[in-house]
Amino acid sequence: IGGQDGYYLASHLLSIGCSVHGLVRGLVDRRITLTALRKAHEDRFMLHSGDVLDVSNLIELLGRIKIDEIYHLAAQSQVALSFQQPVYTYDVNALGTIRLLEALTALKLNKHIRFYNVCVSHNATARPDRLF
Repeated sequence: IGGQDGYYLASHLLSIGCSVHGLVRGLVDRRITLTALRKAHEDRFMLHSGDVLDVSNLIELLGRIKIDEIYHLAAQSQVALSFQQPVYTYDVNALGTIRLLEALTALKLNKHIRFYNVCVSHNATARPDRLF
């Protein structure tokens, strides 16, 4: 929820009357745009500090809040950084999704949860003959 798309998604969900819980890495209060959303919708917008790499924290958090839908936007999306840190990129982008699904499975909820995984493929090369 800490990126541009998460902000716009949260704004939209709040505008149609939904309550929103957002997971952010690091200090929650340092995100100025999210702090403004929280002040405007303090009864329906909650931020939680955590990481998709920490399955025990995900289980605890998801068990504590009532969820109907999960919009999973967490990713390391900077192309240059992804080449510098390929293992971290894989951990966040692939294993983060798996850990969220594991957390939902571990909770054994007696209802259906909609899980939206937002992902994109980006090829940042100017040479079509060198795709990989």
